[in-house]
Amino acid sequence: MLEQHCIAETPVAGDGVETHPILFAEPGAATGAPEDLGRLDAGEHHGGSLRAPGPLRTPSTAPSSGAPLLTHGARAGCCSAGGRTLPVYHQIGMAARLKLSVICTSLVITILLVVGAVLGKSEQQEGAYRPLAVYTEVLARIKSDYVEEPDIDRVTQGALQGLVEYVDSASSYLAQEQYREHKAALENPDGGTGLSTGMVVRKQGAYTSILAVLPGSPAAMAGIRPDDLLDAINDVSTRVMPPAYMRSALSGELGSAVTVMVRPASDYESAVEHTLIRSETALPDVDSRILEGGIGYVNIDALSSEHVGATAEACETLQAEGAGKLILDLRGNALGAPENGIALADLFLGTGVITQLSGKSYAPKTYEASPETIAGGVPLAVIIDRPTSGAAEIAAAALQAGG
Repeated sequence: MLEQHCIAETPVAGDGVETHPILFAEPGAATGAPEDLGRLDAGEHHGGSLRAPGPLRTPSTAPSSGAPLLTHGARAGCCSAGGRTLPVYHQIGMAARLKLSVICTSLVITILLVVGAVLGKSEQQEGAYRPLAVYTEVLARIKSDYVEEPDIDRVTQGALQGLVEYVDSASSYLAQEQYREHKAALENPDGGTGLSTGMVVRKQGAYTSILAVLPGSPAAMAGIRPDDLLDAINDVSTRVMPPAYMRSALSGELGSAVTVMVRPASDYESAVEHTLIRSETALPDVDSRILEGGIGYVNIDALSSEHVGATAEACETLQAEGAGKLILDLRGNALGAPENGIALADLFLGTGVITQLSGKSYAPKTYEASPETIAGGVPLAVIIDRPTSGAAEIAAAALQAGG
């Protein structure tokens, strides 16, 4: 008869090793029926324990003489009973379970992060392209509801041009033909600026303002003045012209004619047509003199590198003649590259930041004043007006901030 003993409730000693119910046979069990022994070896799995048929006795009733109850190899995952080796079912170390828990947790967190990143990127892309859905709907309404069939190409060009100019009024979106004309105008004597007419213009929304008129130029002789509005160039409304293309339209070969429609600042309701013959124009020189009270006055109508040098000489001369204060007149100054405005401010500033250059395609750059100045300790006043822009505006802003 096969005799079984159970020590399932007693943990097997070991570092954090858990032992589930184990069955073993006494040495004398060899006289049992072979079929019973086979059933014991195979056993049946019920609730995580290895069970054999027949009644089980607790350790308190197990034989106490001559029979080694259990020789265990807990770390090896088996036990020995009566010379036979029986497998230990489901022995799992606590360290292994902790490691599995950490791996599962890390996996869940990683999945959540990846899903969050994908969803976030999707939302950003959706936000970037959402205006296109609005444009598509408006375009569909125009095609379906407008009384006449619209020119979709012109509508699209106008929409893109408006988008660029709304972001920055000095920026331009040029159609293919406009770009070709703009490139060709760069080869003109005035470099495509339109200065051969004598006008400096700037587009602001639907209107184009005449910022400055060069003395002795075709525009000046025609009676055109700053603050007038430029309505059309060669019968094409400036409202539909990108800023760069508008300057190209004013530009041309010397001696050629251009027709402009101008609304005088004195009467915007009345448009006047002028035919201007393009000619070579010269930038006005720096004008300086001493006013009453020992005040030095310097008038600068344009800012080239030559004008910056002339300004330095004029200020040094005025101080040598006894000027204790200086006035820098930048009214109507709308001509000049940004670096010339920086150089003009550097003449008067001994310390501090003049301006900063930044953009997405290159690293930020800071322009600081050099220690040498031409008017150290001399009070300086700067006069500007609405047409003051470009290089002159940079200089005026820097002098105000460093004042």
